[in-house]
Amino acid sequence: TLIKELRRRGVKVGVATRNHAKAVDVLVEAAGLPPGSFHPVLTREGPYPDKPHPAIACAAAEAWGLPPEACLFVGDSLDDMRCGRAANMVTCHIGAADEEGPMPSVDALQHIDFSIDSLHELTAMLEDAVQQD
Repeated sequence: TLIKELRRRGVKVGVATRNHAKAVDVLVEAAGLPPGSFHPVLTREGPYPDKPHPAIACAAAEAWGLPPEACLFVGDSLDDMRCGRAANMVTCHIGAADEEGPMPSVDALQHIDFSIDSLHELTAMLEDAVQQD
């Protein structure tokens, strides 16, 4: 739902993954998204160093013609957050809240601007922001 809404609004959405491009294709199909829903698709097959190096995040911003500070980097790992922060992007950690799980470390917190439990929360944030405009 989030990806479809972002695309409807003309928001650019890319993928930066340590996985293969084929895995992204499987995700797109499983989510019922049209081919080409993500641009760019940056994978481990590309020329960029592994996250947390910021090169892959900067490449996405460059592909969109945007400065990195105008971008949101959403990820589910500390390396994702380090990558986005190093690229000077706003960072959003996604991960289900688990009361029995470990508390985020101070190191992790310094790389996270905000945290959500699911993409549904990001959809709600978008709707709230639009209503306030």
